Amino acid sequence: MAAYMTPLNFAKKFFELDVFLYEQEATASTGSGGYVPPTGWKRLRADNYRLGHSQWRDLFWRDIAPHFNKPVKATVRPISGGDEEIEFRSAHEAFRHYRLPFVGKGSPEHVQLATQLVYRFRKVSTSLEDFMAKDFVGLDCNGFVGGYYQRILQGLDWKAAATQADRDPGPTTLMDDLHALGADVKDPRQLETNGTYIFVWCDDDGKIINPQKGVANSYGHVMITEPRTLKGSPGAQTIQVVEATGSGGRKLRSKDYTIKSVKRVTVNHRETAVFFVNRGDPKLMPVRISRLKI
Repeated sequence: MAAYMTPLNFAKKFFELDVFLYEQEATASTGSGGYVPPTGWKRLRADNYRLGHSQWRDLFWRDIAPHFNKPVKATVRPISGGDEEIEFRSAHEAFRHYRLPFVGKGSPEHVQLATQLVYRFRKVSTSLEDFMAKDFVGLDCNGFVGGYYQRILQGLDWKAAATQADRDPGPTTLMDDLHALGADVKDPRQLETNGTYIFVWCDDDGKIINPQKGVANSYGHVMITEPRTLKGSPGAQTIQVVEATGSGGRKLRSKDYTIKSVKRVTVNHRETAVFFVNRGDPKLMPVRISRLKI
């Protein structure tokens, strides 16, 4: 296992993202100019919510890929600390890392790399700050929770995570399978202050809601809690949740949830519980809860 990092501290690696910028090497025929990026290290906030495939990924890559006709060196600051220089010997090798933030699934290092390549090998008109804030790159909900599980609890470094991004458990894992990574919580008295919990959106009868392949506007939602933030007694408990969400500004955020009530249910012949939480929306959200083993 890698050095332990809480969900909020993992999120802070996106909130305080250091990106290394090389001098532009774009030719006159690539991109549209107007903005000259700085060089060296630049701190940015990469908290955009990105659900689904970005049309910009392939458009940008058409300009970037030809530069890999020879080995290309890149510089990344891993979440574990220090700086790391890596050499890519082909466009295919670099694309495995570059693609992930454009589909909501990248680690902080992948966001660094994607940004670095766009601003190095294209003429651009969008500032770095706008690139992060607008809908170019970002994270979706299981991209964050599954990415946290893969990077922190499984201890994969950023290079290995790129090759396993589509494997379970990880950033593409569905909500019911992320819930199953922990022990199902059946009673509010099982919640403990030092626990780290996965919350998954479900219906009022406890059935976990997953996105459906081929169904437009189909989605689920998964969240993770920060340990040592549970306060109050059953019926009025609050807990800090870290999530990438389309609600409240479409951001990666941390927010206090209030657990308002609980209902005992039976799902697949097993007794469990639905917790109804206030997250600032007009209606309470029903969730199932499981406790991760840390």
